[in-house]
Amino acid sequence: MKIILIRHAESTANADQILAGRLPGIELTENGLKQAESLISLFSTGLFAAIYSSPIQRCLQTAQIALDSQSLDIIENDFFLDVDYGSW
Repeated sequence: MKIILIRHAESTANADQILAGRLPGIELTENGLKQAESLISLFSTGLFAAIYSSPIQRCLQTAQIALDSQSLDIIENDFFLDVDYGSW
């Protein structure tokens, strides 16, 4: 069995050099969209039994693009949530 961990592609928070944590509304940048699309070939083999993702928007966005060719549903799991920095 192999477990493959992938971090989300570049987000607007990454581009702005801020820590987003669990902030809502942080999407992928144009570069991030291209990065996620570049993962499609890695996942095109169809050898995956399950796909898990953080419920954070930028993570789901990366997974949905990268796994476009898969017939598996993405299973959201809070175990993969980013740090909760709270209100600053």
